[in-house]
Amino acid sequence: MVSKLAFTSLSPDILQSNMDSPQAFASRDREFPSAHPFAADWQTHNAETVLQRALENISELMRLPTGQVWIVDHDRLCLKAHVGCSLGNCAVAGLRIGECYCGTCAQSGQIIALPDLSVDDRTMALPCAQAGFRSIILVPLKTNTKTLGTLLFADPHSNAFGALDERMLTGYGSCLAMVLETAQLHCENARRHQKNQVRYEALVALLETSLGLIAQLDTTELIEAMLRRATLLLGAKSCSLFLYDRQTHLIHNIATYNNWRDWTGVTLQPGEGVIGQVIQTGKPVIVNDYANWEHRHNLNAHIPSTRKMGAPLRWQNQVIGGVVVANEFKSRPFDDDDLWLFTQFADLVSLAVKNAVLYTQVKQFSQELENQVTIRTLELSRAKDEVAVRSEQLRLLLAKTIRVQEDERARIARDMHDGALQLINAA
Repeated sequence: MVSKLAFTSLSPDILQSNMDSPQAFASRDREFPSAHPFAADWQTHNAETVLQRALENISELMRLPTGQVWIVDHDRLCLKAHVGCSLGNCAVAGLRIGECYCGTCAQSGQIIALPDLSVDDRTMALPCAQAGFRSIILVPLKTNTKTLGTLLFADPHSNAFGALDERMLTGYGSCLAMVLETAQLHCENARRHQKNQVRYEALVALLETSLGLIAQLDTTELIEAMLRRATLLLGAKSCSLFLYDRQTHLIHNIATYNNWRDWTGVTLQPGEGVIGQVIQTGKPVIVNDYANWEHRHNLNAHIPSTRKMGAPLRWQNQVIGGVVVANEFKSRPFDDDDLWLFTQFADLVSLAVKNAVLYTQVKQFSQELENQVTIRTLELSRAKDEVAVRSEQLRLLLAKTIRVQEDERARIARDMHDGALQLINAA
C-alpha cells in the first residue's frame, strides 16, 4: 500500500517534469523505480533498519553519494542512518531542534535547498561545506500531525538539485515518514507489551511472595523471609527493615539481610538517608548514585551500596516504617518498574507485618490466659487439697468427739448402775 501511494502521488509530477524537461533525467541518467525504494523493508518494523536501507536505495536510485536521516528525539535531532560521509562531529552529539539547517528543517517542516554553499562565509562554515560539499537539500519527514525528522542529501557540485529532485525527495520523505511512524508505533507497542509482560511476571512473583509471607505468622520468621524475598524479587544485594516510633520521632533498624554491615539497632532521624526521606515524605525513593546524593547519611560513607531504593510501610494511612534494598554500583540501575514493584511489595509487607503482630499479640494473650488458667487451676488444686485435709481433720475430730461422748455415756451408765446397786444393797 505504501509503495503504491508513493508511486501514484509522484507519478503525475514526474511525468510532467519529464515532458517539460527531458534533460533533467539525462543529467543524472536515472529512472523512477517500479517499486518504492523501501517497500520490501517497511514491514520489518525496525526503524533504524528501514531508515538505513531506504537511504541506501534512494541514494543509489538518484545517484546521490552522501545522505543522512536525522530523527527527532525529544528536543534534539539524532543521526539514525547515513551513506557516505557522516558530515562532522555533530553526528555523535546530535543537534538541537532549530540548530543548523537540519534542525531548522525539522522545526519549520519546510524544504531547504542550498544550491551553492561557497557563496556565503556562513554556509562555508557548515560541516557539509567543510567536508567538500557545495550543495545540499533537506526534506522534512512529515506526517499529518508532526515532523519526525529530516532527510538530507549533499553533493560536491554546485546547483546539483533541481525542482524534480525536490518533488521526488518530498514524496520519498512523506512515505518514509509514514513508514517511520508505523515502525515507531510498533516499537512503542512492543515496548508496552514487554513492559506489561514484565509487570505480569512481576505480579506473579509478587503473588507467590505474598502467599509465602502471609503464611508466615511468626514475626522472626516473617522478617527473615520478607527481607530474603525482597532481594530475590528485585535482584538486589541486601535489604533492611525499619520501624518508625511516632512518640520519639526515631527510625529504628530492626533487621537486615545480607548487608555489608549489621545495622540492627541503629536509629536515624526523619530525613536522614534513604529511609529518612521515605519516612519524611511518605513516598518511595530511588537513588542510583548514593555516594553523591545530597541526603546520604555518614554511616554509609564507606559502604559500596551506591544504588538504593526505599518504600514506606503504611497502616491506616500512617507511615509505620519502611524497607530499603541496596545494590553495588556495577549492578543495573533501579528504574520506575522496580519502584512500582517494590511499592506493591511494601504494601504486602505492611499487611504481613501487621498480621504477624496481631498473631503475636493473640499468641501472647493466649499464653497469658493459659498461664492464668494454670495458676488458677493450681490454686484450686491446692484449695481442694486443703479442703480435703480440713475435712479429714473434721472427720477425725468428729470421730473423737463421738468416742468421747460414748465413753461419757458409758461412764454415766456405769455410775447409775453402780448407784442403783448400792441403794439396793443398802435397803
